Amino acid sequence: MLYLTCLGHWGKRALSNYLELYPLSSFLLGICGFALMVAGVRLITLSLTAVTAASFLWTVLQGRGGSRLGQQAAEYPMLMLFPAALTVLALVLFFAHRRGHAGTIAQSALGDGESDLDVDVDQKQSAASPFQGPVWQRINADFERGAMLIFRWATLATLFFAGFHKLNTDFFTELISCEHVVKQYAARNWSLPGLEWALQQTSPALIVLMESVVPILLLLSYPRLGVLMVVLFYGGISLTDALVVTLCIIIPALAFLPDRDWKTLQENWRKPVLFWGALLLAWLPFSSVHYRGSRPWMQPALYQGLLLLILVSVIWLLWREAFALWKRRGNRDGSHLSKDISRPRAPRSLKSVVAVWIALLSVNGFSPYLGLKFNYSFAMLSNLRVDDARWNHFLMPKGLRLTSHDGFVHVLFAETHSAEVKNKSDKGDLRLRPGLFSPMAFHDTLDRLQQTAGGAEVKLLVEYKGQPLDFVGSVAEPDFASFRKRLPPPGGHWLHDYLSAEGPMGCKH
Repeated sequence: MLYLTCLGHWGKRALSNYLELYPLSSFLLGICGFALMVAGVRLITLSLTAVTAASFLWTVLQGRGGSRLGQQAAEYPMLMLFPAALTVLALVLFFAHRRGHAGTIAQSALGDGESDLDVDVDQKQSAASPFQGPVWQRINADFERGAMLIFRWATLATLFFAGFHKLNTDFFTELISCEHVVKQYAARNWSLPGLEWALQQTSPALIVLMESVVPILLLLSYPRLGVLMVVLFYGGISLTDALVVTLCIIIPALAFLPDRDWKTLQENWRKPVLFWGALLLAWLPFSSVHYRGSRPWMQPALYQGLLLLILVSVIWLLWREAFALWKRRGNRDGSHLSKDISRPRAPRSLKSVVAVWIALLSVNGFSPYLGLKFNYSFAMLSNLRVDDARWNHFLMPKGLRLTSHDGFVHVLFAETHSAEVKNKSDKGDLRLRPGLFSPMAFHDTLDRLQQTAGGAEVKLLVEYKGQPLDFVGSVAEPDFASFRKRLPPPGGHWLHDYLSAEGPMGCKH
């Protein structure tokens, strides 16, 4: 969150400008996160971070952080769940070990057996933690393993839903597909040599494979190649802009690196960092020349600097592994690479925490199809449309919905009569038209209608949660205020404030 703050508000003249868009809790969350990184004792800082994250998440969901916040940060709230999940993990492990109920989980799909860093972790935690004794050592060691599993499952869920949501008719329709829109953004913002040719080689089907299917298979079989694939692909998507949401996918994917890779990086960090520094010094003037976007040039530069650091580190680890295999020469089947996911031991109490985490990720990801919500579901840049007016997914049947009606205000018929409305309707400022409005957007439009000179005459037939509502008359009449009271109260702005009742679903970030 601290990095997000630096990127999103670089060049702001005053903190007040920042607070107009983001609540104070986002800044505090960055400070708590930084303290968490450097603190030896994690439970207290984890709890503070989780409380701050909950406050920020609640502000986003209520739409009190500025209208742009809910639209631009539609996927960031999932990042807020990590501190909460890790806090629960720490508490569960603490009580389980103190009561002597710790055990091991056998044959977990994403981690079993003993890590080759068990002894090192215990020794380091014993030296670094002010709480001495074998119980604290085991708690810290198990927390490292549990956190790794939480990040791995989150990565797999993100990659899965990023591809699954794109299996719809509109994403595979070339001209309105988000794939086409992203290519336009990249071509408009960058003049990199060969970029135009590379963009012409992509297709919606290829994007689904490279964004979801291929990285998942690689992470589960060749983890270093999988991490490299995630960094390259999602870093490529960020050529549209400095999309910090891609960091919410890239950084958790690093949990798939084996423990001994982290040990190698800790012992030899100077080599990749020096190489990264040299590469960054060469890249920054190059990118400053070729960047043509509207943002300050330093924003994509900072973002790309972080990507280069991760990329260089992973490539360096791959080179070391390939060189070691070449020296041995006896291992020709590649099994040393394919089975190199670290397999941590974990207490039995962790099983319930991980199970709840997986269930949470699944419910959140499938929530659009269940009719529960539409934002915060890894559905960004997917063209996904699953509401009462239109259903465009290839695989999910509409009959699975748990609710009969969505949260949109359905405008079935709308007619306005006013000279001011007629003059401005071409710009869409005051026009009411059939379609689906978020409650906030619908109330905003009605507010503008009431501010017209002389008052507008309207004929409206709307439906909300299956209940029809209608009004005929002037917006200046008292009956219009009564009509508005029967509407749902305005909440925060949604990612899609307006959807066409018929026709294809365009892409909107």
